[in-house]
Amino acid sequence: KNRIMESPQADARPSTDQEPSSSDTQPTKTKRNRGPKNKPVAAKLSLPTSPVRFLCLHGYIQSGPVFSRKTSAFKKCFNKIKAEFVYPTAPHLMDNFTCDDGSAAYKWLEAVDETGGADPYYYLSAKQWIGFEESLAFLFDFIDKNGPFDGILG
Repeated sequence: KNRIMESPQADARPSTDQEPSSSDTQPTKTKRNRGPKNKPVAAKLSLPTSPVRFLCLHGYIQSGPVFSRKTSAFKKCFNKIKAEFVYPTAPHLMDNFTCDDGSAAYKWLEAVDETGGADPYYYLSAKQWIGFEESLAFLFDFIDKNGPFDGILG
């Protein structure tokens, strides 16, 4: 007798010498619990009663007012929760640079490369950061005077 062997994945039922009954040949339907129809799955969240405050830190060659204008569309997403966005300007004025709108440009710190030159894109391998301690002290003082804040954007 030649028998063709089937892979175990083809039939997961244990083998028997008996003929399959009619109930064995009919596929069984399993019911899935999909939850109530047309009802939201997530619980309804309550909105905060007091304004949520964000400290917004601008980037290199910017200022607080410029970053505020650039994030105006983003801020509209928070109208329902009464969010407040606070935009300080970094303490270090950048010589020979202006913002996109022509206003004065500022920086939080400056990275110095191995040749002693400053490069805004050299932060990962910089040997020294000029202005870091002053900016950190400025931010601590700013938070003490204007805080508390619920989050930081920047």
